[in-house]
Amino acid sequence: MNANLYAMRTLQKEMSGEFEKAGINSEEDIMGLVRKIRAEIQYDVVISPIVENMAEFDKYKAANAFFRNVDKEGVRISA
Repeated sequence: MNANLYAMRTLQKEMSGEFEKAGINSEEDIMGLVRKIRAEIQYDVVISPIVENMAEFDKYKAANAFFRNVDKEGVRISA
């Protein structure tokens, strides 16, 4: 088995069930995702919300540069 085929099979095993977890159950769901990505690319804006509860956020911001940066520059969209 060549390396490319092995890598593809390994990826398939690792990704098994991920579509269902993400709520993608049909071709329509995939097309909706494609439309969203296309709009982001067209306007050169990529929005990637990250949902985290405040307790976890506060716990990690002292040790994690990403969370510190979000604390400093992020935009709160909830109460």
